[in-house]
Amino acid sequence: RRIQHGLPLGSQLLKPVQRILKYHLLMRELYKHCADWLEKDELLVVEGALEGMKEVATHINEMKRAHERAVHVQEVQLNLVDWEGDDLSSYGELHLEGALRQSRKWRHSDRKVFLFEKLFLIVKPDNGGKP
Repeated sequence: RRIQHGLPLGSQLLKPVQRILKYHLLMRELYKHCADWLEKDELLVVEGALEGMKEVATHINEMKRAHERAVHVQEVQLNLVDWEGDDLSSYGELHLEGALRQSRKWRHSDRKVFLFEKLFLIVKPDNGGKP
């Protein structure tokens, strides 16, 4: 038997991750409401669960940010024209990026800069502003 859902599979798989990020809030409320009547050893269990859920949420958020940074580096790589170097991800984390304007008398030239752990990359954007 097939179950019909309006959401795509990716959205359905994301739901539990979104929920687990809120568990520490539930644990904190449980702790507040139970602190007066729980035994000390029981309260320690709730405190441990609260700390554990905070650590899980922190880890998930860090992994999400790392994934977003990796996707961004891939996008930069795809936009480079005539790049003959290694894959940009092989140069470590992207720490900083920004715009650079070089001025020579009456001429200005815009550049985009990317600072990786092992590479400082200066590129000339195309007309659309992409590197």
